[in-house]
Order: sequence, then C-alpha cells, then structure tokens
Amino acid sequence: TDPAIVRELVSVFTPEELYEQQRLSTLDLHYRRLPLQYDHGLLEHEFDAIQNLILDFMKEPGSWTENSHAFVFHCRTGKSRTSLTMAVAGLLFYHMTGFPYGANPDEQERVS
Repeated sequence: TDPAIVRELVSVFTPEELYEQQRLSTLDLHYRRLPLQYDHGLLEHEFDAIQNLILDFMKEPGSWTENSHAFVFHCRTGKSRTSLTMAVAGLLFYHMTGFPYGANPDEQERVS
C-alpha cells in the first residue's frame, strides 16, 4: 500500500471569513446566514427568512433574467438542513419566475 500522506494545516476559515476574503475580488458577492435548527421541519419564521432572501434577490435589476446569480447552501453536516433549504429556495424561485421547460405536464424534458 501507499504510505500515508501527511499535510500541514495552514489556516481554517469560517464561512463569514471566507466571504470577507472573497468579497475583495467579487464586488457583487453577498453573504447571509440563516441559523436553522437540526432535524426538524422548517418553522414558519425560518420559511419566511428563506422567502425574504429570495424576494430580495428578485428585486435586484436583471437578477434572474441574466442568470448571473447563484445561491450557495451550507451546513455543518450537509444533510437535512442543506437539502431542505435548497428544495424550498428552488421551489420558491421557480414559482416566482416560472418553472423551466419540461417541468410541466405534457412537456418533453430536455436531456443534454
């Protein structure tokens, strides 16, 4: 077998520290933190917070027509909270902008 690879850890950043570092080179970068409890469905105020983020994004000129924005979802384990929030945000976003072709009944899904 191959010998174990040893790597020295130089630095560790929190998501907010990464944002502050990247913000200098990406002027339109925004960071929002939504603390969610682990292992339960969204509470009403948590759902409202996600919806408000999507609505704020939609208010920016050209935000969804130019397809120039992205959302990054992150939680410590990357399991339930990340998946749930991605699903809710995606459904809210497409409900407001219209679902892509192939999502509605009788439409052929595009396969690339």
